[in-house]
Amino acid sequence: MSNRWGRDGDISPLSSLLSGISARVGMPLPPGAEEAWCRAVGDNLARHSRPRTLRDGVLQVDVDASSWLAMLDELESTLPERLSREGLEVERLEFRCRPG
Repeated sequence: MSNRWGRDGDISPLSSLLSGISARVGMPLPPGAEEAWCRAVGDNLARHSRPRTLRDGVLQVDVDASSWLAMLDELESTLPERLSREGLEVERLEFRCRPG
């Protein structure tokens, strides 16, 4: 069989394929992404930021104030590795300040 959408010839549960599909087509977020974000950045920072979309390895994150955006900017270089340890593969992050 082809390796289309992550299939390797074995029958896999749909949940195991969703993260690969969502990363390719830019679906809002793969399952567990918000929980992985919370564990990677901590509860306090997670209350002020929210991952929105993941497409082609780029995670877009909305932040509710510029002060929190500054904190995320300081952590940006370590976040892909932190997220990877939580099961979310991200190559790059994009932050957008969207006051709520």
